[in-house]
Amino acid sequence: MEQNEREQLKERILEIDPCITFDINNEDKLIGYAERFGCEIIPLYEGVNTFFTKDNEEAEEKSQKLTSIPVGTFPGLEHSVVGYVTLESGAVAILHDKEAYLVRLAKEFESIDEDEPDEDNSHYTQAIEWYEYNVIGLGLSDITTPAFACTDEFPLPVHT
Repeated sequence: MEQNEREQLKERILEIDPCITFDINNEDKLIGYAERFGCEIIPLYEGVNTFFTKDNEEAEEKSQKLTSIPVGTFPGLEHSVVGYVTLESGAVAILHDKEAYLVRLAKEFESIDEDEPDEDNSHYTQAIEWYEYNVIGLGLSDITTPAFACTDEFPLPVHT
C-alpha cells in the first residue's frame, strides 16, 4: 500500500471512530480495518495483529494457540474466513471478509424472497441493514466474537 493510500485509510478510520489510536511503530504495515460486534473498529496491521488464511481449521487452530479462550468460526460464516486478528486486549478473533459475508447474505435473502425488490431496497441493501443491526449493532461483549475486514474501499492483500 502506498503512503497516500495509507493516509486515506487512516482518514477513513478516523471518520468512523475519531478516538481510534494507531500503532505508530507499525504505520507502514497498516492495510485496512475491521469491525466487530458493538461497533468496535480495529486497525489491521499485516503480520503484527493480522494473519491471513482461507482455511477455517487453520485459523481456529492458530487463534487457539494465542489465547486460552475458545475461538471458533460461527456457523454459516465459514465461507468468508480470511484469517485472524489479535485485539488490544490480547484476545484473538476470527477475521472474516465483510463483503463476502454480505454477498452471501444477499443471496440468502434473494432465495427466500418471492417478490423482486425495488431499486431502493435490493437484497444487498437488506443484507447491509441486517449486518448493521443484527451483527455489528448488537453490542455483544463476548470477546470470542468474530471481526469483519472491510475490504470494499481498501482491499486486503491476497494470501492463501
